[in-house]
Amino acid sequence: MASSPSDDRVSTWLELSIRVPDHLSAALSDLLLELGAAGLAEEHPGLDLEDRADAPIVSGDPSWAPPPPSNPEPDLLVRSWFAEADTSSQGPQLSQAIHVWLAEHDLSDERLTLSSLQDQDWNASWREGFQDFRLSTRLHVVPSWLDLPVLPDDVRVLRLEPDMAFGTGTHFTTSGCASLIDEWMAAQGATELTVLDVGTGTGVLALAALALGASRAIAVDTDPAAVASATDNARTNQQAEQLEVLLGGPDVAPPGTYDLVAANLLAPVLVELAPALAKRVADEGVLVISGMLRHQTTETLQAFQPLGLRELERREDEQWVAVLLGRSPGATGCGAK
Repeated sequence: MASSPSDDRVSTWLELSIRVPDHLSAALSDLLLELGAAGLAEEHPGLDLEDRADAPIVSGDPSWAPPPPSNPEPDLLVRSWFAEADTSSQGPQLSQAIHVWLAEHDLSDERLTLSSLQDQDWNASWREGFQDFRLSTRLHVVPSWLDLPVLPDDVRVLRLEPDMAFGTGTHFTTSGCASLIDEWMAAQGATELTVLDVGTGTGVLALAALALGASRAIAVDTDPAAVASATDNARTNQQAEQLEVLLGGPDVAPPGTYDLVAANLLAPVLVELAPALAKRVADEGVLVISGMLRHQTTETLQAFQPLGLRELERREDEQWVAVLLGRSPGATGCGAK
Protein backbone atom coordinates (compact mmCIF):
# COMPACT_ATOMS: atom_id res chain seq x y z
CA MET A 1 0.00 0.00 0.00
CA ALA A 2 1.29 3.44 -0.89
CA SER A 3 2.61 5.66 1.86
CA SER A 4 4.27 8.84 0.61
CA PRO A 5 5.68 10.62 -2.46
CA SER A 6 8.43 8.56 -4.02
CA ASP A 7 9.18 9.72 -7.57
CA ASP A 8 12.39 11.71 -7.27
CA ARG A 9 11.92 12.99 -10.81
CA VAL A 10 9.05 15.22 -9.61
CA SER A 11 10.17 18.64 -8.36
CA THR A 12 6.91 19.82 -6.78
CA TRP A 13 3.91 18.09 -5.26
CA LEU A 14 0.37 19.08 -4.44
CA GLU A 15 -0.48 17.98 -0.91
CA LEU A 16 -4.12 17.40 0.00
CA SER A 17 -4.86 17.24 3.72
CA ILE A 18 -8.35 16.09 4.68
CA ARG A 19 -9.64 15.77 8.24
CA VAL A 20 -12.18 12.96 8.49
CA PRO A 21 -13.81 10.72 11.12
CA ASP A 22 -11.64 7.70 11.86
CA HIS A 23 -14.15 5.22 10.39
CA LEU A 24 -14.05 6.96 6.98
CA SER A 25 -10.28 7.05 6.57
CA ALA A 26 -10.01 3.79 4.64
CA ALA A 27 -12.75 4.77 2.19
CA LEU A 28 -11.08 8.14 1.62
CA SER A 29 -7.69 6.50 1.14
CA ASP A 30 -9.22 4.17 -1.43
CA LEU A 31 -10.67 7.15 -3.33
CA LEU A 32 -7.40 9.09 -3.28
CA LEU A 33 -5.43 6.14 -4.64
CA GLU A 34 -7.99 5.67 -7.41
CA LEU A 35 -7.59 9.38 -8.26
CA GLY A 36 -3.86 8.84 -8.72
CA ALA A 37 -2.29 9.78 -5.40
CA ALA A 38 1.44 8.99 -5.36
CA GLY A 39 1.23 8.27 -1.64
CA LEU A 40 -0.75 8.59 1.57
CA ALA A 41 -0.21 9.09 5.28
CA GLU A 42 -2.62 9.17 8.20
CA GLU A 43 -1.88 11.43 11.16
CA HIS A 44 -3.52 10.57 14.47
CA PRO A 45 -3.57 13.76 16.55
CA GLY A 46 -4.73 11.94 19.68
CA LEU A 47 -1.65 9.73 19.83
CA ASP A 48 1.89 10.71 20.77
CA LEU A 49 5.18 8.92 20.38
CA GLU A 50 6.98 8.24 23.65
CA ASP A 51 10.15 9.94 22.46
CA ARG A 52 8.41 12.82 20.68
CA ALA A 53 5.61 14.03 22.91
CA ASP A 54 4.41 16.73 20.51
CA ALA A 55 4.64 14.71 17.28
CA PRO A 56 1.62 13.03 15.72
CA ILE A 57 1.75 9.32 15.02
CA VAL A 58 1.58 8.56 11.32
CA SER A 59 0.12 5.36 9.87
CA GLY A 60 2.99 2.99 9.16
CA ASP A 61 5.20 4.95 11.54
CA PRO A 62 8.45 3.08 12.25
CA SER A 63 7.92 3.53 15.98
CA TRP A 64 5.20 0.91 16.15
CA ALA A 65 4.83 -2.66 14.98
CA PRO A 66 1.49 -4.06 13.77
CA PRO A 67 -1.18 -3.75 14.93
CA PRO A 68 -1.11 0.03 15.44
CA PRO A 69 -2.59 1.55 18.59
CA SER A 70 -6.22 2.70 18.59
CA ASN A 71 -6.88 6.35 17.94
CA PRO A 72 -8.57 8.00 20.97
CA GLU A 73 -9.73 11.00 18.93
CA PRO A 74 -12.79 10.86 16.61
CA ASP A 75 -10.93 12.43 13.66
CA LEU A 76 -7.64 11.88 11.90
CA LEU A 77 -5.83 13.68 9.10
CA VAL A 78 -5.33 11.95 5.76
CA ARG A 79 -2.54 13.46 3.68
CA SER A 80 -2.08 12.61 0.00
CA TRP A 81 0.37 13.77 -2.64
CA PHE A 82 -0.14 14.37 -6.35
CA ALA A 83 2.51 15.40 -8.85
CA GLU A 84 1.75 19.02 -9.77
CA ALA A 85 2.51 18.24 -13.41
CA ASP A 86 -0.48 15.88 -13.34
CA THR A 87 -2.78 18.15 -11.35
CA SER A 88 -2.21 21.07 -13.73
CA SER A 89 -4.33 19.20 -16.28
CA GLN A 90 -6.50 17.12 -13.94
CA GLY A 91 -6.91 19.57 -11.07
CA PRO A 92 -10.59 20.45 -11.65
CA GLN A 93 -11.65 16.79 -11.84
CA LEU A 94 -9.60 15.95 -8.75
CA SER A 95 -11.06 18.80 -6.75
CA GLN A 96 -14.61 18.02 -7.85
CA ALA A 97 -14.30 14.33 -6.95
CA ILE A 98 -13.10 15.16 -3.42
CA HIS A 99 -15.78 17.81 -2.86
CA VAL A 100 -18.46 15.34 -4.01
CA TRP A 101 -17.09 12.69 -1.63
CA LEU A 102 -17.14 15.14 1.28
CA ALA A 103 -20.71 16.16 0.48
CA GLU A 104 -21.83 12.53 0.26
CA HIS A 105 -20.56 12.01 3.82
CA ASP A 106 -22.00 15.30 5.14
CA LEU A 107 -18.55 16.77 5.67
CA SER A 108 -17.67 20.44 5.19
CA ASP A 109 -15.26 21.63 2.50
CA GLU A 110 -13.37 23.33 5.32
CA ARG A 111 -11.91 19.91 6.16
CA LEU A 112 -9.80 20.07 2.98
CA THR A 113 -6.58 22.08 2.68
CA LEU A 114 -4.17 22.29 -0.26
CA SER A 115 -0.49 23.15 -0.28
CA SER A 116 2.52 22.90 -2.58
CA LEU A 117 5.64 20.98 -1.54
CA GLN A 118 9.15 20.85 -2.93
CA ASP A 119 10.56 17.38 -3.48
CA GLN A 120 12.94 15.84 -0.94
CA ASP A 121 14.44 12.46 -0.12
CA TRP A 122 11.22 11.06 1.37
CA ASN A 123 12.50 7.55 2.04
CA ALA A 124 15.62 8.78 3.84
CA SER A 125 13.56 11.11 6.04
CA TRP A 126 10.93 8.49 6.78
CA ARG A 127 13.19 5.59 7.64
CA GLU A 128 14.88 7.43 10.50
CA GLY A 129 14.00 5.47 13.62
CA PHE A 130 12.40 2.58 11.73
CA GLN A 131 12.50 -0.49 13.96
CA ASP A 132 12.35 -4.23 13.37
CA PHE A 133 9.00 -5.91 13.99
CA ARG A 134 7.24 -9.28 13.91
CA LEU A 135 5.38 -9.67 10.60
CA SER A 136 3.81 -13.03 11.48
CA THR A 137 4.35 -15.91 13.90
CA ARG A 138 7.54 -17.13 12.18
CA LEU A 139 8.63 -14.00 10.29
CA HIS A 140 10.50 -10.99 11.63
CA VAL A 141 11.31 -7.95 9.47
CA VAL A 142 14.63 -6.22 10.09
CA PRO A 143 15.53 -3.14 8.03
CA SER A 144 18.76 -3.68 6.16
CA TRP A 145 20.64 -1.00 8.10
CA LEU A 146 19.89 -2.43 11.56
CA ASP A 147 21.69 -5.18 13.48
CA LEU A 148 19.91 -8.49 13.88
CA PRO A 149 18.05 -8.87 17.19
CA VAL A 150 18.07 -12.05 19.26
CA LEU A 151 15.11 -14.15 18.10
CA PRO A 152 13.70 -17.64 18.80
CA ASP A 153 15.21 -20.39 16.65
CA ASP A 154 11.99 -20.96 14.70
CA VAL A 155 11.66 -17.31 13.61
CA ARG A 156 12.99 -16.42 10.16
CA VAL A 157 14.41 -12.98 9.38
CA LEU A 158 13.49 -10.88 6.37
CA ARG A 159 16.04 -8.19 5.63
CA LEU A 160 14.21 -5.39 3.82
CA GLU A 161 14.99 -1.96 2.51
CA PRO A 162 11.48 -0.64 3.24
CA ASP A 163 10.18 1.59 0.48
CA MET A 164 7.36 4.00 1.25
CA ALA A 165 5.94 3.63 -2.25
CA PHE A 166 5.73 -0.17 -2.25
CA GLY A 167 4.98 -1.27 1.29
CA THR A 168 6.89 -1.92 4.49
CA GLY A 169 4.90 -4.76 6.05
CA THR A 170 3.46 -2.49 8.73
CA HIS A 171 0.15 -2.10 6.91
CA PHE A 172 -2.49 -4.66 7.86
CA THR A 173 -3.02 -5.80 4.28
CA THR A 174 0.58 -7.02 4.16
CA SER A 175 0.76 -8.45 7.67
CA GLY A 176 -2.65 -10.11 7.20
CA CYS A 177 -1.46 -11.85 4.02
CA ALA A 178 1.82 -12.83 5.67
CA SER A 179 -0.01 -14.36 8.65
CA LEU A 180 -2.28 -16.41 6.37
CA ILE A 181 0.70 -17.61 4.34
CA ASP A 182 2.71 -18.45 7.47
CA GLU A 183 -0.11 -20.41 9.14
CA TRP A 184 -1.17 -22.24 5.98
CA MET A 185 2.37 -23.37 5.19
CA ALA A 186 2.92 -24.47 8.80
CA ALA A 187 -0.40 -26.36 8.99
CA GLN A 188 0.14 -28.16 5.72
CA GLY A 189 3.76 -28.97 6.47
CA ALA A 190 4.23 -27.19 3.17
CA THR A 191 7.73 -27.04 1.70
CA GLU A 192 9.14 -27.06 -1.83
CA LEU A 193 6.20 -24.96 -3.00
CA THR A 194 6.01 -22.69 -6.03
CA VAL A 195 4.80 -19.13 -5.45
CA LEU A 196 3.41 -16.31 -7.60
CA ASP A 197 3.22 -12.86 -5.99
CA VAL A 198 1.18 -10.37 -8.05
CA GLY A 199 1.78 -6.69 -7.32
CA THR A 200 4.83 -7.61 -5.30
CA GLY A 201 6.03 -4.10 -4.31
CA THR A 202 9.11 -4.64 -2.16
CA GLY A 203 8.76 -8.41 -2.69
CA VAL A 204 7.89 -8.97 0.95
CA LEU A 205 5.25 -11.71 0.46
CA ALA A 206 7.30 -13.68 -2.07
CA LEU A 207 10.38 -13.41 0.14
CA ALA A 208 8.32 -14.43 3.18
CA ALA A 209 7.13 -17.60 1.45
CA LEU A 210 10.70 -18.45 0.44
CA ALA A 211 11.92 -17.90 3.98
CA LEU A 212 9.22 -20.32 5.19
CA GLY A 213 10.34 -23.09 2.85
CA ALA A 214 9.00 -22.42 -0.64
CA SER A 215 11.45 -23.52 -3.31
CA ARG A 216 10.71 -21.06 -6.10
CA ALA A 217 8.86 -17.76 -6.44
CA ILE A 218 7.86 -15.47 -9.26
CA ALA A 219 7.09 -11.85 -8.38
CA VAL A 220 5.41 -9.47 -10.83
CA ASP A 221 4.62 -5.76 -10.67
CA THR A 222 3.58 -3.18 -13.26
CA ASP A 223 5.89 -0.53 -11.75
CA PRO A 224 9.55 -0.73 -12.85
CA ALA A 225 10.64 0.86 -9.56
CA ALA A 226 8.88 -1.90 -7.61
CA VAL A 227 10.64 -4.52 -9.74
CA ALA A 228 13.97 -2.91 -8.84
CA SER A 229 13.03 -2.76 -5.14
CA ALA A 230 12.00 -6.43 -4.99
CA THR A 231 15.11 -7.49 -6.91
CA ASP A 232 17.36 -5.63 -4.46
CA ASN A 233 15.59 -7.18 -1.46
CA ALA A 234 15.98 -10.65 -2.98
CA ARG A 235 19.74 -10.08 -3.20
CA THR A 236 19.84 -8.78 0.37
CA ASN A 237 18.15 -11.98 1.59
CA GLN A 238 20.37 -14.19 -0.62
CA GLN A 239 17.26 -15.36 -2.50
CA ALA A 240 18.08 -13.95 -5.92
CA GLU A 241 18.36 -17.44 -7.42
CA GLN A 242 14.98 -18.50 -6.00
CA LEU A 243 13.04 -15.33 -6.82
CA GLU A 244 12.47 -14.09 -10.36
CA VAL A 245 11.02 -10.58 -10.57
CA LEU A 246 9.21 -9.57 -13.76
CA LEU A 247 7.60 -6.38 -15.05
CA GLY A 248 3.86 -6.80 -15.73
CA GLY A 249 0.78 -8.58 -14.46
CA PRO A 250 0.04 -12.26 -13.75
CA ASP A 251 0.17 -13.17 -17.44
CA VAL A 252 3.92 -12.41 -17.69
CA ALA A 253 4.75 -15.19 -15.22
CA PRO A 254 5.95 -18.50 -16.71
CA PRO A 255 3.09 -20.74 -17.88
CA GLY A 256 1.43 -23.13 -15.46
CA THR A 257 -0.07 -23.09 -11.99
CA TYR A 258 1.41 -22.31 -8.58
CA ASP A 259 0.89 -23.81 -5.14
CA LEU A 260 0.56 -20.38 -3.59
CA VAL A 261 -0.63 -17.22 -5.34
CA ALA A 262 -0.64 -13.90 -3.45
CA ALA A 263 -2.20 -10.61 -4.57
CA ASN A 264 -2.24 -7.60 -2.25
CA LEU A 265 -4.05 -5.14 -4.52
CA LEU A 266 -6.96 -2.72 -4.36
CA ALA A 267 -10.42 -4.32 -4.52
CA PRO A 268 -11.33 -3.14 -8.06
CA VAL A 269 -8.04 -4.54 -9.36
CA LEU A 270 -8.65 -7.87 -7.61
CA VAL A 271 -12.06 -8.11 -9.27
CA GLU A 272 -10.60 -7.24 -12.66
CA LEU A 273 -7.76 -9.76 -12.33
CA ALA A 274 -9.86 -12.55 -10.76
CA PRO A 275 -9.84 -14.82 -13.87
CA ALA A 276 -6.10 -14.29 -14.43
CA LEU A 277 -5.34 -15.02 -10.78
CA ALA A 278 -7.65 -18.04 -10.49
CA LYS A 279 -6.16 -19.83 -13.49
CA ARG A 280 -2.74 -19.66 -11.82
CA VAL A 281 -3.83 -21.53 -8.66
CA ALA A 282 -2.95 -25.24 -8.63
CA ASP A 283 -5.69 -27.80 -7.90
CA GLU A 284 -4.50 -28.23 -4.32
CA GLY A 285 -3.17 -24.69 -4.07
CA VAL A 286 -4.38 -21.50 -2.40
CA LEU A 287 -4.81 -17.83 -3.25
CA VAL A 288 -4.16 -15.14 -0.63
CA ILE A 289 -5.71 -11.74 -1.37
CA SER A 290 -5.96 -8.41 0.43
CA GLY A 291 -6.33 -4.73 -0.30
CA MET A 292 -10.11 -4.67 0.07
CA LEU A 293 -11.99 -2.71 2.68
CA ARG A 294 -14.49 -4.60 4.84
CA HIS A 295 -17.47 -3.31 2.85
CA GLN A 296 -15.79 -4.43 -0.40
CA THR A 297 -15.12 -8.00 0.72
CA THR A 298 -18.38 -9.65 -0.35
CA GLU A 299 -18.27 -8.17 -3.84
CA THR A 300 -14.59 -9.07 -4.22
CA LEU A 301 -15.07 -12.68 -3.13
CA GLN A 302 -18.08 -13.05 -5.45
CA ALA A 303 -15.72 -12.47 -8.38
CA PHE A 304 -13.77 -15.62 -7.41
CA GLN A 305 -16.65 -17.97 -6.58
CA PRO A 306 -17.60 -18.80 -10.21
CA LEU A 307 -13.94 -19.54 -10.80
CA GLY A 308 -13.95 -22.36 -8.26
CA LEU A 309 -12.27 -20.56 -5.37
CA ARG A 310 -13.90 -20.43 -1.96
CA GLU A 311 -12.93 -18.77 1.29
CA LEU A 312 -10.98 -20.90 3.76
CA GLU A 313 -9.71 -18.36 6.28
CA ARG A 314 -9.66 -14.62 6.80
CA ARG A 315 -7.94 -11.99 8.89
CA GLU A 316 -9.36 -8.51 9.39
CA ASP A 317 -8.95 -5.35 11.40
CA GLU A 318 -11.40 -2.48 11.74
CA GLN A 319 -11.01 -1.51 8.06
CA TRP A 320 -9.13 -4.07 5.95
CA VAL A 321 -9.55 -7.77 5.17
CA ALA A 322 -7.15 -10.52 4.04
CA VAL A 323 -8.58 -13.83 2.78
CA LEU A 324 -7.20 -17.30 2.02
CA LEU A 325 -9.05 -19.01 -0.87
CA GLY A 326 -8.81 -22.65 -1.92
CA ARG A 327 -9.73 -24.45 -5.14
CA SER A 328 -9.91 -28.10 -4.12
CA PRO A 329 -13.19 -29.39 -2.58
CA GLY A 330 -11.01 -31.13 -0.01
CA ALA A 331 -8.90 -28.09 0.80
CA THR A 332 -8.42 -27.24 4.44
CA GLY A 333 -7.71 -23.96 6.17
CA CYS A 334 -4.88 -22.91 8.41
CA GLY A 335 -6.00 -25.06 11.30
CA ALA A 336 -5.77 -28.50 9.75
CA LYS A 337 -3.30 -30.54 7.76
